[in-house]
Amino acid sequence: MESLLGVVEDAAGDLEKADAAERRVIEELRQMGNEALAAWAERGVEKSVAVARVEPELRLAGKKTLLAHDLR
Repeated sequence: MESLLGVVEDAAGDLEKADAAERRVIEELRQMGNEALAAWAERGVEKSVAVARVEPELRLAGKKTLLAHDLR
């Protein structure tokens, strides 16, 4: 959020045109999105590991093999 405020305030003093400001905002939003998705994925893995430790007999869903498709 601070980086977006920096763009609005033109803290670096290099955003004279709207195109440059727009590109900077898009960069910042992409970076924020990537960080958020990475954190989400990491937390999902942690949850899966925790569930697997509590219920070791539980089989997590995964991609089915071609053999399983043939048996249907």
